[in-house]
Amino acid sequence: MTDRGNPIDERALDRLIEDVGDERAHRLLRAFTRETPRRMAHILARAGERNLTALRDECHTLKGSAGSFGAVAVERQANAIVAACLAGDSADALARVDDLRGLVDAALGALDARLSSGTGRS
Repeated sequence: MTDRGNPIDERALDRLIEDVGDERAHRLLRAFTRETPRRMAHILARAGERNLTALRDECHTLKGSAGSFGAVAVERQANAIVAACLAGDSADALARVDDLRGLVDAALGALDARLSSGTGRS
C-alpha cells in the first residue's frame, strides 16, 4: 500500500497523465482495469496447475503493467512470485498467489474509483 492505505501510487498516475495526456491515460487505465481480471484468472489457473513456467510468465506481464499504473504492491508481489518460480520454490510461489489476488482487487478498486471521479479522463 502507499500513502494512507491507498493501493495506488498517485504520483505514478500523475506522471502517466503528464507523459501521455489525459485522454490516452484514461484509455490505458480502462484497458488495464479490463485486462487485469483476465490476467489474474490465468495466474490462478497456472497456480492450480502448478505450472511454474506459465505462472512466472503471467506474473512477469502483470508486474510490468501494474508498475506503470502505480499498483506498487501488485508489482512487488508479482515480482516475488516470478523470483520464487525462477528459484523453483513452488511452495513460496503458490502461497503468494492468494495475497496477489487481494492486492489486485484493491488496486483495481482504487483505479476504478479514480476513473469514476474523472481523473485520467478527457
